[in-house]
Amino acid sequence: DLSLIYGRWNGTLLENNGWIMTSVSNLITYYFFGIGDRRWNGKTFAEDSTGWNRFKTKDGKIELVHKIDLSLGPSGITDKYAALAQYASYQSFFSPWQTMVDELRVLKLDYVDGEILICMGYMGWSGGILNASPF
Repeated sequence: DLSLIYGRWNGTLLENNGWIMTSVSNLITYYFFGIGDRRWNGKTFAEDSTGWNRFKTKDGKIELVHKIDLSLGPSGITDKYAALAQYASYQSFFSPWQTMVDELRVLKLDYVDGEILICMGYMGWSGGILNASPF
């Protein structure tokens, strides 16, 4: 049910299988994907099943960058369906983000007030799901 995902989610990058991959994920996300001095800080999803990545500037302003489409589709990780955030519709053919997909799952834990959105992001050109980054 995609309606569980609609709204604003604060985000952080998680450790990615050791310091080398974590450093690469941080570099790609914070420097290249954020275009310089912006820090990725989550996602926002609308009821029309589109969304944006949220970035915080040095002066604290929030900017919405890299629009995405939200849908249900086959997971690249499991044999089940998952919520997928896909970037292709809003990127040029030559964009490094054109093949980017984020798989999203909502977790409800007894000891947390609210839900947690756990995600794995991957790009076709960098190994796809075999080289996914958790956030």
